[in-house]
Amino acid sequence: MKKGILLSLIFLFLLAFDAYSQRKRYTQAFDQGIVVLDLHTSFIRLKSSDAFSQKQPIFFNAELGVRSDVGIGVLGGWSQRQTKDSGKPAATINNYYYGLKLNMHLTRWIKNQMKLHLSDHKQDIYASVWAGRNTEEVVDPTSTSIDFGGTTTIFGALAGIKIYSKYNVGFMLEAGFGAYGLLNAGICYKF
Repeated sequence: MKKGILLSLIFLFLLAFDAYSQRKRYTQAFDQGIVVLDLHTSFIRLKSSDAFSQKQPIFFNAELGVRSDVGIGVLGGWSQRQTKDSGKPAATINNYYYGLKLNMHLTRWIKNQMKLHLSDHKQDIYASVWAGRNTEEVVDPTSTSIDFGGTTTIFGALAGIKIYSKYNVGFMLEAGFGAYGLLNAGICYKF
C-alpha cells in the first residue's frame, strides 16, 4: 500500500510538471482554475497512548481553485506506530487518511483590510476545514493475516501560509487541530 501511495504521488508531481508548459499565467498566488499540489509531514500530532514508537507521517493534498478565493480538494496520507502488549511481540499499526478539504484564501482580504505589504504572486494565506476517514490496519507478527482495526470519521481545521518562489514551487506551514496534524510543514507546487 505504501509503494502504491508513493508511486501515485510521483505520478501526480510528474503530471503537474508536464502541465506546467500548458498553464495559464496567473497574477495571484491563488485564483480560479489554479491547481495546487502539496506534500507535507506533521511535526506535532495527537500522540497515541499505546504507541512506543511512531514514524514521520506523509500527507498529500490536491486543490482546485473554483473561485478566486475558494478552493476544494482532496487529501490523503499515511502514518505508522508500533504498540506492544506485555508478553506479546510488537504490532505495527498503519493509519491511512483520505478526505475532502475546503480552503478559503485570505491573502487579498488581509492585504486590503490591514494594509499589509504582501506579494500577490508569492504569498498565499488560507484557512481550511476538512473531513475524511481514517482506516487503521494492524499488522501482528504472530498472525499471518492483516486485521483492519476499523474506520473512523475525522475532521479538523487549519490556518496556513504558502510562500512560492518565482518558479511556482513553494514552502508551506500549517497549524490547527485534527487527527492528522497540529503543525504541518512541506513543499507545494501550483500550476
